[in-house]
Amino acid sequence: LLLVFCLYFLQTHFGISSLSHPDNALEACALLTPLHIVPEWYFLCQYAILKAVPNKNAGFIVLLTSILILFLFGEIRNLTTFTRLMDCNNGFSISFFFLSFLSCLWIGAQFPQEKFLSYARILTLDFYFLLICISFS
Repeated sequence: LLLVFCLYFLQTHFGISSLSHPDNALEACALLTPLHIVPEWYFLCQYAILKAVPNKNAGFIVLLTSILILFLFGEIRNLTTFTRLMDCNNGFSISFFFLSFLSCLWIGAQFPQEKFLSYARILTLDFYFLLICISFS
């Protein structure tokens, strides 16, 4: 815990951007559009989900629901819910949920090519399916 606070202090007060992409430190130019917009690492999964949906309005709704669902999972404070999540029935779903989450992180950092977009579409469906399986089992 002390290490986390020290890293937070260094990051906020001295501007050490070791977790950031180098393109995010470049000065913005209004006349040039970058080829690839790189979000911060903690938004890569949501960025992959957003790239997977071709419609802007539907993409925004899917992005918003993914953030809200993860927020609601973080706000669960009932001890029986935590013990229920760690049952043997849910172990498979939770493992694949984290695997799909990590895969979405990787795809979010890639260029928006057709191969990665199709992977993102499959992983988005997998992401929501596993969230439903974890919630209702």
